[in-house]
Amino acid sequence: FGKNRDAFWRKYSSDLGRCQQTSRIILGMETHQDNDSVNDGKSGGISDTTSGSLRLDVRLRERAKGVREGLDKRLTYDEAMAVYREKLQWEGIDFSEDRLPLLETEKDVFQRLKEWIEENLHDAYTDFSRNTGNGDEDSCHENNKMYEILAISHSGTLRIAIERLVGKQLPPDVKREKADRNSGKVGRLIVPNTSKTIIDFTPIQVGPTIGSQEEEEVDFGSSIMTHNSAISWRATLVELADVSHIAAHLYSPS
Repeated sequence: FGKNRDAFWRKYSSDLGRCQQTSRIILGMETHQDNDSVNDGKSGGISDTTSGSLRLDVRLRERAKGVREGLDKRLTYDEAMAVYREKLQWEGIDFSEDRLPLLETEKDVFQRLKEWIEENLHDAYTDFSRNTGNGDEDSCHENNKMYEILAISHSGTLRIAIERLVGKQLPPDVKREKADRNSGKVGRLIVPNTSKTIIDFTPIQVGPTIGSQEEEEVDFGSSIMTHNSAISWRATLVELADVSHIAAHLYSPS
C-alpha cells in the first residue's frame, strides 16, 4: 500500500500467526514482539509508531475445519476422521467426541463476520454523527465521508464473506474451483493469497434512535443489510480478488 496505508481509518488482521506476519509485511510494519509472541494466536494489538495500530480480531480467523484441519482438502470428513483416530491411537490417546477439534459451518463463520461488520458500521456511524451533527441520510451523502477499513484475513473466510455479502453481484465468468466430488453444487469461489477485494457499504436509510428498534432480518442475498442501530446499508462489490499488484511470474492460479 505504500504511503496509502496511513489512509485507513482502521486496520485489522486475523489473530492467527501467519496472518499477522502477512499483515506486517503488507503494511511495512515493525513490531516490538519476537516471532514467538506474534504466533501465539492471542487477540490484542501490534504497536507501530509509523503506521498506527493493527487490530487483531479472532472473528477474522480462517474457518475451523475440525478433523480435516491441515489435511488434503479432497478428503471427505469420514476419511479425515479415520486419519484423526489413527493419529490418536498412535499417540496413545483415547478417542472422545468431546475433544474433537472445532468444526464450523459457513453459517457459523459468517455469523462472526457479520458481528464484526456491524460493529464497525456502528462505530463509523457514531463517529460520523459526532463530527457532522445528526448523521441523517442527506448529511451522509452531502459530506461523502469515507471510512476505509483494511481487513487481512484468510481465503476460506473471505470466500464466505464475498458469497454472502455480494454473491449476486459476481460476474458470470468468475473463477471457481471444480464442484466437490460429493455434491453437485457450484464450485467454490477462488480467492488467491494476497489478492485484494473491495466491498463498499453505503447507508441508504437512517431510522429511529439507536437501540429503539428491534433488529430486523438481514438479507445479504439482495445486498441489503439492516444494522441493529436501525440503519440500512447496501453492500456493493467494487473489486474482486485483484492480483494485479503481484508480479505475473510470482502468481499462478490454482
